[in-house]
Amino acid sequence: MSMPAVPPGVLAFAARGGDWAAYVDGLPRVLREVASEWALTPDGPPMHGHGSLVVPVRWEGSPAVLKLAF
Repeated sequence: MSMPAVPPGVLAFAARGGDWAAYVDGLPRVLREVASEWALTPDGPPMHGHGSLVVPVRWEGSPAVLKLAF
C-alpha cells in the first residue's frame, strides 16, 4: 500500500521560504523511505501541525503516528 499524498496545508509551507520549500519538496521521498524502513502502513488521512507532517500508520499491527518535522 502506498503512503498518502502530502496534504495541501503542508504544501503551503513552501511559501515560507527556500528552506521550507526544500523541506516540502523532500517530504514524499522521506515519507516513502521511513515508511519502508520501519514497515509502516498508512492508517488514516495525513494531518499537519505548524511545521510537520503527521501520518496515522500501523506498525507491527498496532496503531502509531509518523511525524516528520521541519
